[in-house]
Amino acid sequence: MNTPESGRASHNDKPIRTSKMMKTTTLSCVFLMMAMTLSVTLPDRLQAQPQYALLHSSTSNNVFPFNSTTNQRQWVYYPSDFPGAPSGFITTIYIRASAVVSPNFTNLTIMMGNTTLNTLSTGPWPLAGMDTVLFAPSFSTSSLTNNWIAFPLQTPFFYTGTSNFLVLASQGGYSPGFSVPQGTETARSLYGTSTSPTGTIQDRLADFGFDLMPITAPNDAGIWAFTSPQSPALPGNETVKVLLRNFGTDTLNSATVNWSVNGIAQTSVPWTGMLMPQGDTATVTLGTYNFPLGAHTITSWSTLPNGVADTINQNDTASMSLYVCNLLSGVYTVGDTTADYLTISDAVGAVGACGVSGPVTFNILPGVYNEQVSIPAIGGASAVNKVTFQSSTGNASDVTI
Repeated sequence: MNTPESGRASHNDKPIRTSKMMKTTTLSCVFLMMAMTLSVTLPDRLQAQPQYALLHSSTSNNVFPFNSTTNQRQWVYYPSDFPGAPSGFITTIYIRASAVVSPNFTNLTIMMGNTTLNTLSTGPWPLAGMDTVLFAPSFSTSSLTNNWIAFPLQTPFFYTGTSNFLVLASQGGYSPGFSVPQGTETARSLYGTSTSPTGTIQDRLADFGFDLMPITAPNDAGIWAFTSPQSPALPGNETVKVLLRNFGTDTLNSATVNWSVNGIAQTSVPWTGMLMPQGDTATVTLGTYNFPLGAHTITSWSTLPNGVADTINQNDTASMSLYVCNLLSGVYTVGDTTADYLTISDAVGAVGACGVSGPVTFNILPGVYNEQVSIPAIGGASAVNKVTFQSSTGNASDVTI
């Protein structure tokens, strides 16, 4: 049976705060959320260390949250943990594993937020002000030098350089997972489950690092996030809205906001207004689009901040995956190209993304299915609207998972 902690070192428990100023390199990742897979390919620079890191000299290895059904953990970090780190946008975070590992997770979630808290306490998770910076229905990667696990963020996190910040991590399934080296620091973390509204205090703080993109240009704008539409969506017209952010050191008065759907360019939107330096945002309505059934990728990017060329392009663009579907109800088949769904994972992905409006039964054709399946919370499911997976023959032994 797994125990929460093991492997305590015998020397003094003093954290080592490190910073490495490295040449900026664009991190290229492909987020295929609706295909249920996030594969991380890391450039050579990331085969070494985070730019800024907190590394404890003595640790206990803890299975929460990446190697346990106790699947959620929250930590609070201080600017003093990362000496020399300026304000800017964190593009990748790192959490250290206790050993070399190639972990796989389902429904991986990372949230971050600035906070005035110095310590945490048993009770409700402090989620106010936190944003989801990474969500992947499936996430696969490999440990780097010193067993760092890299988590490239879909939404960069603005680090003030002066505020404490919270990090929350959870997962819906692991194969394999990893244990996390954590130092002893009073009231710096909570642990629990993602389905519970409360967490339990523990005097632990994970080894943690990040890569950061400093703000250095006077005229620098970018798309921070999409605010509309929300996935999943029903077929039909949806309004597309984004947050335009001023990353620069000058006030932003104008920019051009561009967008595309599935690689097809849409009409650009000229924006005018006033955004204060280093983080101010404005909502920009790009237009409406008639989305048919299926998976779609919406991309938006800004150009010409204050009418001049944008010299920092790493923060210009944001993308989102939109799954358009009808609520499921009735009987569906699973198992081959003639069925409604080719694999069990496809069926689970559809019902998890779309939800149900009535009872749903998935009849699985006979065969061997080499899959690892984690069934998420399903919208609309109830004692009446049950979701059932069963052998199409009525004989459970005809289906092997």
